[in-house]
Amino acid sequence: MTADSLFDAGTQAFEQGDYPKAIECFEKLLQENSTVEATLALAEAYLESGSQKKAYQCLGTALEKYPEDIDLLFALADYYFEYSRPDEALKSYQQIIDLDPQEVEAYVCKAMVLLSRDEFEEAVALCQAALKIQPDQGFALNALGDIYAQQGKFDAAIDLYRQAAELDPEDSQPLLNLADALYEEGRLDEAENCCLKGLELDPSVAMGYFILGSICLDQDRTREAVEHFEQFLRLEKSPSAQDLRAEVMAVLDGLK
Repeated sequence: MTADSLFDAGTQAFEQGDYPKAIECFEKLLQENSTVEATLALAEAYLESGSQKKAYQCLGTALEKYPEDIDLLFALADYYFEYSRPDEALKSYQQIIDLDPQEVEAYVCKAMVLLSRDEFEEAVALCQAALKIQPDQGFALNALGDIYAQQGKFDAAIDLYRQAAELDPEDSQPLLNLADALYEEGRLDEAENCCLKGLELDPSVAMGYFILGSICLDQDRTREAVEHFEQFLRLEKSPSAQDLRAEVMAVLDGLK
């Protein structure tokens, strides 16, 4: 098989959820043609199959060859953040900023790591720096909304989420975050409408079903709440969501 056909076969297998086949294709491709694109594809397939250590080794090996590749650095930084290694994530995102001070996404991702540690002022400053570079950056506006929401400043968060949603109407995340903030403000009907719009754009976002389940639970729509919480559990597999999964399972046990 040619390099292109191997990559296509691996991509198709990945999209079908056949991760062992995808890994086989991408590993063979890397043996024949070591590229960043193939490395990223293989690392993602490893992660989806539960082989976190192999994904990390794959990225590390590639970075030895391409130490300043922005895409590889992003993948490694995201890995660190996902698997609760915030100090290393911060260093990797900063390395990207040092290489390219105009790389807005790195500022925002670094802000999200700081937010996870409740370092609000520094996180806000990074988002503001990103918006100074690119004022219409929906990702940065959405992240700034997250920071304010975590501080309980829901009015400010709602305004930012609305701005982000208007800038990118095809992105589900600002709508789902808006739904969550509206829910926290007790505006349940508005929250449900936003949540449904967000899930219409991307029905694979687990958090959307958690929000819907919470709304239904507050309105004594128990059957619907159970359905949404069960869908949340089917979709949410992130290691960082273990506590929330446990909480939802406890709620379901109480409802059934």
